[in-house]
Amino acid sequence: MAKSEKMQLTVYELDPSGKYRYVKSQADVPIINANMSEAVTSPKIPEERAFILRGNPFLYNPENSGVEVYSIEDFLIMYKKKEVILGEIIRNPDYSLKSRKNILKKAFRNWHKAYTKKKKQVFRDNFRTIEVVKGIGNVKFPLYIELIIWLMLTAMIFILGTNSPLWNKIVQGKFGLFLQTTLNTMYGSSPWLKSIGHITIYLLFVLVFYSLFFRVIVHDYKLYYRKTQNYLENSESQINREYKKKRKNAYKYYLRHLRKKSNPYYPPLDIKEVQEGKVNITIFNIVSKATVNKSYYLMKIEPFLKTIKVILLFLSIAGLILVYGYSIVSLIIAAF
Repeated sequence: MAKSEKMQLTVYELDPSGKYRYVKSQADVPIINANMSEAVTSPKIPEERAFILRGNPFLYNPENSGVEVYSIEDFLIMYKKKEVILGEIIRNPDYSLKSRKNILKKAFRNWHKAYTKKKKQVFRDNFRTIEVVKGIGNVKFPLYIELIIWLMLTAMIFILGTNSPLWNKIVQGKFGLFLQTTLNTMYGSSPWLKSIGHITIYLLFVLVFYSLFFRVIVHDYKLYYRKTQNYLENSESQINREYKKKRKNAYKYYLRHLRKKSNPYYPPLDIKEVQEGKVNITIFNIVSKATVNKSYYLMKIEPFLKTIKVILLFLSIAGLILVYGYSIVSLIIAAF
């Protein structure tokens, strides 16, 4: 008859060094404490650490929490109006399996509600903010206005540059010579008119520069906005998918061990199995806020820029009408 194999048990206990984590027992014959009063009374935890442990393990981020957590069982839950460590309750043999399962289910249910509430709030607020800044960037001119500005600039250069090579070809005809003579006479008798024409050309050059500059700025902004929008939408899907998977696996892990025939000395679930991933709600929020910050300056100066472009365009049109109006009147008078 074969000898029966000796059962090998691995017992986990609180780290005797003082760190709040479960480690393998170093004792040859570890004693499992089943004292009910001790099992449900958590050790004194520093407030900074307790603040993190009162939170949600599915929202835990080791990079910005400032507190090192080792297992989901380190987190604090409320049991009979007392704050206790989850692991001390679900591993206490003085409680029935049914009670421990109910405590575990309640803890997961509360964590799920808190996580879902925060996720919805962050996603809703940030997408609303993104939609607000979506319309920013209407400081550039429409394409047809840009075309009109270029035509106005060409027209002003033409009528003022009566000594240009182009005019040297035009004056070879009688009508061309008549136009040049009349315009030069008009500028000679009204030098202020030529000054207005030069100012109008400068204004039109400013408008051309304005149009080209802000077309590039707005193009880059909208490209950044589209990339951010796509990233946020993809991130939301990834965050939801990873959370569901982690919650489901963690929940099944403990239910699998909270059975009559299961080994009661199973290792605590590592916090890495439930903590936030690289793409998480915090990163989602940071990216969204970065988009808003990038848009803030443009939002702030947009009314001013719109006012400036309207004034420049109005003055340019007024200068062109004045110069061409005087020119037409002068040509009519000279003709008769």
